[in-house]
Amino acid sequence: MSETVSWKGPRPFFGSHVLGSSSIRVYDADRIEDELYDKVLPDAIIPTNWTVNTIKTHMHSLLNKLPRKLDSLILVNTGLFNYKITQAAVNAVTNGTTGVKIIPSLMARFLYITNNIQTPIKEDQHVLILTKVGGLTDFHVLQRKNSIYNFIYEFQGYPINVPSLFKKYASKYIEDGGIAVILYDEANRTLNDEIVRECSNINIIQTVCPNWDEMLLHGGINKAATVMSQDTKNAYDVQDFTIGFHLINGQTCSDGDKSILIKVGASIPIKFYEEKELEKRVKTKMLIWRAMA
Repeated sequence: MSETVSWKGPRPFFGSHVLGSSSIRVYDADRIEDELYDKVLPDAIIPTNWTVNTIKTHMHSLLNKLPRKLDSLILVNTGLFNYKITQAAVNAVTNGTTGVKIIPSLMARFLYITNNIQTPIKEDQHVLILTKVGGLTDFHVLQRKNSIYNFIYEFQGYPINVPSLFKKYASKYIEDGGIAVILYDEANRTLNDEIVRECSNINIIQTVCPNWDEMLLHGGINKAATVMSQDTKNAYDVQDFTIGFHLINGQTCSDGDKSILIKVGASIPIKFYEEKELEKRVKTKMLIWRAMA
């Protein structure tokens, strides 16, 4: 989150937490310095088996370390927790916090990145993001629409020639004056340097990825800031999106690509109706309505 955030009205107190981790990050605008700080639980009391009851106890233990109630809390779900457990975490918080929101880890990653784009790109321009951390190789594209970033494209896989694929996507998405971001770790510094050298005509923000949970925690606090401030929202927020919904019949899906009922990155809210007839003549009807992430 930017060090120069200015707040209108009451000075906010908000936080972020990666579900299953030992810490909560807090921004306290009332503090003269060190507004951003962490509260951490001892590893010895972190549950080894996550259930509805253990997640509630864990959330209460974290919140009890804070001096007062939060105005807003962002919970980052890395995908390890099912609906019942995430909902239990929300219920444990709502008694003392005005606004609670769950976001996927990909959203937190995006908010970590967009916060580094100090001057937002122009309307309709794109941000090309390459994440090269360990063996992970992801390409994502965001587009600026109505003063907010929108998730429009994802590539996950094991490309043989990453610099070549980077140039391909750059040619497609950011020749209009957009920007590229490479999020990398030390193990991939040589690859980052190679791409930057071969693409010297492209505006590339090079970002060294910290510890993965640290990145998600910071992305969560950035999302919380957008909830509390319209100026911050306009600067770097990402439109809420779903991580997708797939229909699987048995071990394999006979409908091929049609098994993707809701694509990754579809904006929320979603109103969706689909009728399918699968291999065993089982008819599936589905109505999905989501108001928020």
